[in-house]
Amino acid sequence: MKKMILAAFAAVAVLSGCTSIETSSRFSALSVGDGDARPVKHIYGKMTGCYLFGFIPLLTGSAAEVDKSAIFRNTLKIDNMVLFLTAEARSGAQAVRVQDLQTSTGSFFLFPLIQFRWVEGSCNSVGQLKGEL
Repeated sequence: MKKMILAAFAAVAVLSGCTSIETSSRFSALSVGDGDARPVKHIYGKMTGCYLFGFIPLLTGSAAEVDKSAIFRNTLKIDNMVLFLTAEARSGAQAVRVQDLQTSTGSFFLFPLIQFRWVEGSCNSVGQLKGEL
């Protein structure tokens, strides 16, 4: 029994909540989306967290900052992911809009008491369209 409890705590520590954003600006001179858009960057984000009994948040990704965690706060929401993605898209001086914004959620139980959840999202930030120059 002690080993199972220690394993549960180790799993929570290893799979602790975090928010991360990754970007790429390598498009091989290809168009994105409708074909007229000039791609600036592709943005991918993920928020993770652990919940006790599937509904009590223990450690989740921060809704305020990337690479941070929140304790006992339910931050794993699609709204928060969309805010992170659009803020990252806005941070590029050449981007004027986003295309292909998609989000998804998932979860699984590590042990009968602990549930691991995540929210993922991605989009493409694009510059001015041809004809708008």
